[in-house]
Amino acid sequence: MLGGRAAVYLDTGGDEPVRADLEAGDEAREGPATLPKRGTATERALRSGRPIEVGSSAQLPEASRQMKVAASTDGLRGIHNHRYFWDRLEEEIPRAERRGGNVSVAHFDIDGLKAVNDRHGHLAGDAVLPTLGQLIGGHVRHEDVPARYGGDEFAIFMPDTPHDEAEKAVGRLMELIERARVQLDGGDSIPMPARSWGVATHPADGRTVKGLVDRADSRAYAHKRR
Repeated sequence: MLGGRAAVYLDTGGDEPVRADLEAGDEAREGPATLPKRGTATERALRSGRPIEVGSSAQLPEASRQMKVAASTDGLRGIHNHRYFWDRLEEEIPRAERRGGNVSVAHFDIDGLKAVNDRHGHLAGDAVLPTLGQLIGGHVRHEDVPARYGGDEFAIFMPDTPHDEAEKAVGRLMELIERARVQLDGGDSIPMPARSWGVATHPADGRTVKGLVDRADSRAYAHKRR
């Protein structure tokens, strides 16, 4: 550390870790999970790995908060990433154990993404993912945690939600997604590709993160084969 400043490296899901120089002792403020606007100096630094230039000590908490958000967010899709999802669910399961409550996990795959790529090109396939992320992030409860789980897989965990309520909520979300269209460059649009999904609930379907996710994934796979 030089002059009370430290180099901080964060994994934001890119090829290289992000570096930012902060004063020692600074912490992120509580606030909504909103990424810096695209094109701003902060956003470019977060994505490129360049040190963030902070004009005054008053700006340091905000820069720290933005880095924390970037490290937990899948930037292209605008929802949480796999690591944040896993960490939060690991925190929530013990709470549910203590309260005797439920935690439900929904897992779903975009089964038709390859068909979109083959028919309309990879740019069309790339447009599907952020559209789906925006729909999911905009139509879950505040306490739910939606995430891109990996590739063409998404997940949501729902605290204090019994299995039947979770299935109904995800069913409504799938109906909304089914009616949505993906806007392409040039003004064209295509239907949202097919999806398969499954729900698992603590404690009946598992008492660990892996157990719940695997059970929800297996039900999504069974749904795909119908």
